[in-house]
Amino acid sequence: MTPFPDSPDPAASDPDEGDGASDESEGVGFPRDPLTPDPRLQVIPEVLREPPMTRSSLEDPGASDALLGAGRAWATAFDFIFTIAAGVLLGWLFDRWRGTAPWGLLGGLALGFATALMRIIRATLAEEKREAANRKARR
Repeated sequence: MTPFPDSPDPAASDPDEGDGASDESEGVGFPRDPLTPDPRLQVIPEVLREPPMTRSSLEDPGASDALLGAGRAWATAFDFIFTIAAGVLLGWLFDRWRGTAPWGLLGGLALGFATALMRIIRATLAEEKREAANRKARR
């Protein structure tokens, strides 16, 4: 009797399975000679013989370009937000340190906003330069 009602009883064995000993003539047991091919691998379904479809063959190329553009837009938006937040945090910390509230916070906000705009302008110019080089290379 097994401790679990749904599990098979190990004492009751199938007469077709044998005694569980290694049977190398049928290729069922262990240890196996690693140099002899496994007979189970001789019959591989046709579906598995074909190479899998690549991702680019499943999608149209315009979709990946759109996703790439959306990812860049989100990255720029988060960069803008977190740069301003970093400036505000630094200004707030300066206020706490020097006791100059709210001037450090406002200065940090202005500095963060100016830095964020500079980062966006630089990223946009670099992207335009990259696109121009790609267009020139395609010609």
